[in-house]
Amino acid sequence: MNESAEAQSAQKRRNILSAVAVVLVAALAGVFFYFHTADSRYAEKCKEAETVTTDVRDFLMEVDDLKGDPDGDDVKEYLDRLSKAETNLDKLAGDLKSMRVSGKNEGRNQALVEAILWEKDILTDTETVLKAPTDAKTADVIGKLKGKASELDERAAKLTFETVDFAAALKLDGLDDRLKGYVKKKEALDAQKKAEAERKAREAAEAKRKAQQKKIEDRNQTLMNTTSDVIYLATNVKRTSPSRLDIDGFFYNGTPNRVVSVDDMMLDVTLYKDGEVVYSQV
Repeated sequence: MNESAEAQSAQKRRNILSAVAVVLVAALAGVFFYFHTADSRYAEKCKEAETVTTDVRDFLMEVDDLKGDPDGDDVKEYLDRLSKAETNLDKLAGDLKSMRVSGKNEGRNQALVEAILWEKDILTDTETVLKAPTDAKTADVIGKLKGKASELDERAAKLTFETVDFAAALKLDGLDDRLKGYVKKKEALDAQKKAEAERKAREAAEAKRKAQQKKIEDRNQTLMNTTSDVIYLATNVKRTSPSRLDIDGFFYNGTPNRVVSVDDMMLDVTLYKDGEVVYSQV
């Protein structure tokens, strides 16, 4: 009886050990499978990162197509797309940070995350220039952006992966020159608007002068039609100093005959501005 109980107990231990062994083998197989496929999953994520950063690179080159007006529809649409690009880079960096990678990829992954965030910083500088191209600090922003693009090139050159080319995807050569071109377009627009405003101001001043001249002529004609006295009709008034007016005109005696001399007259001066009396002296 005791021998049978001991045999049964031994069998139970063997069964338990067998079950534990099966669990351990399954666990080890799972761990092996996970780490075996981790590199594959990471390679796929890197390929995605290459696509995202390439899209950002190509998008930044489209700055050449902008007309230079921060309030223009083309720039507003571009800024919306730029904001989405920044969000995509943020998400990509977050995804890469959260991935479990094998030891051989830990350093490269950290460097890739830093490069992506570096590119996002360049996007932020680009946004600053596009919104305020003629700001006093814009030249400094573009200068720093050029340095950041060079730094990104150096970082990307060190990202050596077998199936992706981050050196090409993260290459932003010439972005600073493109932004300078955008600034020049804005300056040209401002110069054009200034010239147009000055032209309109000149035309308005000339129209006002002609209107005032017409009033003088009409007033003179009215006086000529109604007076029989000798009067002096002003045809042009010009201010030559704060206290001096030069007046051009002629004497009129109510007839077609020219007035050649005046023996005695009472000076009666009335000045008008825009039809209103501004000065009168008898």
